[in-house]
Amino acid sequence: MAEGGQRIEEQLEPAPRPSRPPGVALPQDSVGFKIAHRQVEGGPLLASLHLGDCDFDEGEKQCLDAHEAAVALADGLAACVVCRPDAVLR
Repeated sequence: MAEGGQRIEEQLEPAPRPSRPPGVALPQDSVGFKIAHRQVEGGPLLASLHLGDCDFDEGEKQCLDAHEAAVALADGLAACVVCRPDAVLR
């Protein structure tokens, strides 16, 4: 409090958002993310993370939001090398 009992309030500005490399769009809810599961013949079930509009996937799919996709990548899920969801989420 200032002299005379007046309250002084600071106006804090929000921290600037980290910049993204040119050409990398922010995650869009309209695009979304998905995990595609596919069975390799005679092998294990494989999963990879894709952007929602990626056509380079096959098999069973599960839709995710940006937070869920980031958690999946942090947990070690492979990212599609074509649509690069990992670059979008950085």
